[in-house]
Parts: sequence; structure tokens; C-alpha cells
Amino acid sequence: MLFVYIQRMGSLPSFMFQDLAILRDEYEVEELNLFGFTHPFRDVLTSRQIWRAIARNDLVFAWFGSCSPALVVARALRKPAVLVGGGYDIVSLPEIGYGLISVRGWQQFFATLGFRLANRVLLFSDASRKSAQDVLGNGAHNLQTLYLGVDGDYYKPQGIKQPWILTIGYMDRTSIRRKGIDTFISTAAAAHDLSFRLGGKPIDQSAVDEYLTAAPLNLSYLGYLDDVQLLHEYQQAKVYTQLSMHEGFGLAIAEAMACECVPVVTAVGSIPEVVGDAGLYVSDTRPANVASTIKEALKPHNEQLGRLARERVLDMFPISKRGDGLRAVIKEVLS
Repeated sequence: MLFVYIQRMGSLPSFMFQDLAILRDEYEVEELNLFGFTHPFRDVLTSRQIWRAIARNDLVFAWFGSCSPALVVARALRKPAVLVGGGYDIVSLPEIGYGLISVRGWQQFFATLGFRLANRVLLFSDASRKSAQDVLGNGAHNLQTLYLGVDGDYYKPQGIKQPWILTIGYMDRTSIRRKGIDTFISTAAAAHDLSFRLGGKPIDQSAVDEYLTAAPLNLSYLGYLDDVQLLHEYQQAKVYTQLSMHEGFGLAIAEAMACECVPVVTAVGSIPEVVGDAGLYVSDTRPANVASTIKEALKPHNEQLGRLARERVLDMFPISKRGDGLRAVIKEVLS
């Protein structure tokens, strides 16, 4: 099969790499990165290399609606296609410039076209599936929820928890607002007696400088964390905070929960599906209110929420479920 994605720089995100590893255990997989095309639709349609790659494979497995041009070629060659989506490609947050559905013209058309052409569309969560249904209307017949997976053998508690509050996210202007990192920073300023830790690759250094120049002394910016460093932070922090405006799944939340962090989160998008009753929710994101909820999460009687959080992840989001679901879908699509 042909594994199609658009990746600007560096290695694949962990959720894409996880699917790639699962599929390689069962099938011969060829990768195709569509990044770099000046005019994606025109350039893909006129690329002999891409037509040949799709022609020599039995199935196209694409990540996100932005890969729609490849699905057009697959349809022309009568090749079945599976599309994974549920984030940027089916949401509209124009106030922060996030979401393909919030743009106009060819980008929006091609984003939704991929959902319509795919034999099966796999969404990260029921919330994402509902968003896709709202966008597609009558074209939503091929949608299915399949949660992402978390490796509970890797993401596990170890050592003594510290009274630290952690959040993780890419550091660019859009992500800082969408992930609630700006609120996290403001909350640290409102709770000088607590220790806040922020990790995330500095994609936009000017945004990092703008938001962190006046950051309080009780906030530590950790910068980019590799897998080992990230695991260590999960294992040390008592509380993981995600104050997002939208989440298609919330993989970092689930990873932190597997390490027995108590989640303090907003009830938006898929977050309630991930956290359930194993965390505390913030309905008012003013810093004083967020700080109050975090302090509640740090109280000894709430340590049980960390254990419940891990149990929930092991039960609902094991990699084995993701793998079984992918194999079943591919078998059905190819039959």
C-alpha cells in the first residue's frame, strides 16, 4: 500500500508513525510525502512519479484531507483509499486562523473532496466524526470512529510525582492559542506558589519570545523534548493541563494520563471522550479559576484520579485496538 502524508520537516508525528509501524507489520508499505508542491492539486495530477506510485500499490492510505489530490488519482486508477482525519481538516476556527474549513476556494474544496472520495474515512473521535458529518452532509456515509492508540507499556508511571503542572504543544501563534498555552502562562502568573512546566518545539521564535518574555519565574520553558525527555516529564508531573479551544483527539493528554497525571482540561472537542470522569474540567478559563482547579487536582484525595486516568487509557486506547481496527478496515476495503 501507499502511505501518503504531508510533512514539512523532521520525522513523522508519533500518531502517524504509529500507524505506519502497524501497517508495516502486515503489508508492504511505500511512503509518499506530498510536501513541497507549489500547486498541490495541479502538480500531483501532472506528476508521473505519483501516478506510477499509486498505480503500483493496491491501496492508498492517506493522513488528513490535505492529501485529497492523491485520492483523486487513486479514484482515477480505481484504487481503493482510506483517509485518516479529524483535526485541522474538518474544523473551522477563523478567529485564530485554524482549520481548512475556515478558508475559501480550492483549499476547502479539496479538503472535503478527499473525505468524499475515500472508501473509508477514519476519525480520531466521535466528536471529530460529528464535525465531519456536519461539514459533509450527505457525503458522510463512509465515516468511522477509530481512536488513536497509546503504548501503555512505554507510557507508565515511574518514580515519585512532583507537584508540577505540565502542558505540551508546538510553539507557534496558532498553536499557542488553540492549545491554551497563552492561558497556561497567564495561570502561572496567577499562581506564584505552583511550578508550571511548558514543553514544545519553537516553530515560531518570535511568538515564543512574545509570550515568554514576561513569563513568571515559576514557569519553566523546556523547549523541544525528545521521546525520552517527554516521558520523564509525564512521569514527574502530578497534573497535566490542556486548555484547548479544539482537540481532534488529544494524544498528549492520553499519554500523560497513562503516566498517572491528573488531567485538568477544557470540555471541548474530543477531550471529554479521552478524559471521561478521570480528570477535572475547567469551564471558566480565566487564570484565577484555572489555578483554583489545578490546586484542587493537586490535593492528596485526588491522587486516585491519576490511577483512574491510567486505567481508562489502558482500557480504551491500547495500540492493539488501533491495530485491529486498521487491519479490519483495510481487509474490508480490499475485499
